[in-house]
Amino acid sequence: MAYEREASIFGTARQILMLPHVDGVAVDVARAMGEIDFVLKDMDRTRLDGSAVIWLRELAGLMDFNGISDPELKGRAQVKAESFGVDDLLRFSLVVNDLASWFEKRCD
Repeated sequence: MAYEREASIFGTARQILMLPHVDGVAVDVARAMGEIDFVLKDMDRTRLDGSAVIWLRELAGLMDFNGISDPELKGRAQVKAESFGVDDLLRFSLVVNDLASWFEKRCD
């Protein structure tokens, strides 16, 4: 089974995370999270290898919105993205890139 949909979504998220961030880094990170969240809900995980499983777990931790309050109604992804430090931003970008590459290779 190929992962065309996942490759497309993670590829889009990877592009969103590339410079420049005209509207701000947090806005683009939140947009990438929105793309990714769309595909995570119903992804077929039966044929994922160990690396992909580890990356998805890490991504789930980075995208954990539990405990995020949004009194200004920006959206929880936006609030979460605004809380990211440099290490979180780097890790999120790297994991998205790794997953985009992994899914793309399964579509060849």
